[in-house]
Amino acid sequence: MADAKAANEDAFAKLCSKTSTDYPFTIINRPPAPPVNTKKISVLWPVLLSTLLALPSLVYAIIIALWRYATHSTQTETCEFAHADTPRNRLLVARLRKSLAAQPPPTNWCAHSGDLGTLVPFATFGEGAPVNWRRRWLRVARAPAPDGVDGHKRRGGKEDDEAVALDIALPEQPRDDAPVILVLHGLNGGSDEPYVRDLAQAAHERGSVCACLVARGLMATPVRASLFHGGRTSDVGAAVALLKESFGDRVALIGISMGGIVAANYAARSGIHSNLVACCAVSATLCSEIVLRPIGDRARRLWHPPLTLELKKTFLGGPNAPLLYDKCNINEIMATHTIAAFDSALVCPFNGYAAIDCEGGYYDDMSAAGRGDDRGFKRLANVHTPTFVLHAKDDPIVPFASCLPEACRKAGHVVLLATESGGHAGWPRSRRPTDHRWGFMHGLCLDFVDGAFATKPFRVDSGEGPVFDADFQIRPAYRAASNRGPLHQGAVRRAAAKAAARGPSS
Repeated sequence: MADAKAANEDAFAKLCSKTSTDYPFTIINRPPAPPVNTKKISVLWPVLLSTLLALPSLVYAIIIALWRYATHSTQTETCEFAHADTPRNRLLVARLRKSLAAQPPPTNWCAHSGDLGTLVPFATFGEGAPVNWRRRWLRVARAPAPDGVDGHKRRGGKEDDEAVALDIALPEQPRDDAPVILVLHGLNGGSDEPYVRDLAQAAHERGSVCACLVARGLMATPVRASLFHGGRTSDVGAAVALLKESFGDRVALIGISMGGIVAANYAARSGIHSNLVACCAVSATLCSEIVLRPIGDRARRLWHPPLTLELKKTFLGGPNAPLLYDKCNINEIMATHTIAAFDSALVCPFNGYAAIDCEGGYYDDMSAAGRGDDRGFKRLANVHTPTFVLHAKDDPIVPFASCLPEACRKAGHVVLLATESGGHAGWPRSRRPTDHRWGFMHGLCLDFVDGAFATKPFRVDSGEGPVFDADFQIRPAYRAASNRGPLHQGAVRRAAAKAAARGPSS
């Protein structure tokens, strides 16, 4: 353990040599933005209306919840997988099934409502685990939109560079063979989000380093000229490359909600050049334009107004608000009450997108499956990193249809797990969900990462099938070739490389 801890500190020191402690640029001569009043009735009425519209279904859900809680009724759940039938995918799914079997059952008194499945965690779980984040500033390319085919390759080193905050936490008891986890937070979030902090703690318990890439301008971070938008993958590519160079070839990407959209898109855009051992996208769309269809009407009525209000507070009330006034109509932004309208009024004009719903538009650019057409399916098929997509069918914010189950079955390296309940990035489990918190989604993602990492260096689709069995032991054909017995963790990878070299060829 002492050697692993020293190795982590050395790797972190190497990372520090390529980043800075303070924001590397000086921002001067920026006039202050006029104050924006987000408490005006014209701004708040959509939120009040959405609350009134939600009351009947919310009251009904609470009544059912009280009855189920009082009667101790049980809730069973079925899960569905969608993936290409390859030996490696079967192996990863077997690992996920074992992980599912070890999870507590869904919280019986809110599993019937995606709204409660979303609200209960965020309303009751509190601040999250204490994490000792160390902030580093990474220079990145300005990377104007659109992202395009090669967007993930853009790197800093020019006069118009930007810088992003990379928060890193090292485990107290590290493992030298544990993956390094890079987290992409949700819309309007940051490394201080409770679910991010809980994920960092869960990663630390497995001996993993955890980092969180803070999206440009969020957490009140300064920006020179180019604010965050969901189509940019170059910041992720730069962070992944830095972590790989510092800690080795063991970086895994986990994105939640908007972070999941970016993570999946990065995996699709970068293909074989992702520098990742695994990618996870939680409660995220693979095709964002599907949300614009009637299937997204309920989310637009009930959930988008409060989410849009928070976006207005962040973008129009934060330190980077003056950047918007030359390119955007502030009155139009203030009049929006859905995320799509906000994106049309702010993201598109600020970044030069023609629209959110056209070829080459914002939602096409930021989605792993593009517009959900043949060109988009081809982009999704470009994923070469084992990619786990976790989604609840009752997600009230991001409809499950946007995950494109049929497309996932044809994309060779994508594994989709659909649960009956869970809401949006919630999945409350057990009778007292505060005991388990976000352990369901975190546990599944980390188990998937472990499984993908264990099999990464080897050719698992050979003529004799995968190197490993469902318990991640080398199968007899390969074990005989390597003259080794059952092995674990780092030894498995070293021995299996030898076994694969000597074993059956594809």
